[in-house]
Amino acid sequence: MESNFSKFISLYRRNEPTWKLFLNDCGKGEVPIEYNIAFEEGLRNFSSCIHSMGTRPLRSREFWGKSVDLWRKKEAYIALGRFLLDEPAGYRQWDCFKFEDYVSRSQLSRTFVTRHLPLSNGDDEKNFNGKFKFDWSKHSWKRKKKLKRDPDKKCKLSHDTTSPTVPMIFDVEQGCLVPLE
Repeated sequence: MESNFSKFISLYRRNEPTWKLFLNDCGKGEVPIEYNIAFEEGLRNFSSCIHSMGTRPLRSREFWGKSVDLWRKKEAYIALGRFLLDEPAGYRQWDCFKFEDYVSRSQLSRTFVTRHLPLSNGDDEKNFNGKFKFDWSKHSWKRKKKLKRDPDKKCKLSHDTTSPTVPMIFDVEQGCLVPLE
């Protein structure tokens, strides 16, 4: 996480007294644009981790904005917030939280949904006044069409193989099953 959000963490450390208030303010404060840009950039840095953001989350602006699960982005923000607020990383799961952990997660979650989720829709020019330059083409991906096999290129068998009495073996050279002789 620290490497993905290194720019945000660096800016946070330089502006800590002010920016600390923004982490869990439920999205009420007015943050500088570099705050939002640095966070979104850090979030996109997670794209290479399939366990954090899923498969190819930056394949297009639309996919990033509409198809990447909310919880994936939100959990990244919660982890970052807890790290910067010096809260323990190892805490119990949802059904037996300490109340302090529940409150912290709730505030961080609300902050993310209110402030950052609307900006995480791929419309960088509008959301960041053209100040965030992200090369979407570097991450683009389209599903490849499956190759159709030519039915005339199937292995031709000289024997009747429909009968269950004919034992078969794979022929490496022909690339198919042939009768065992």
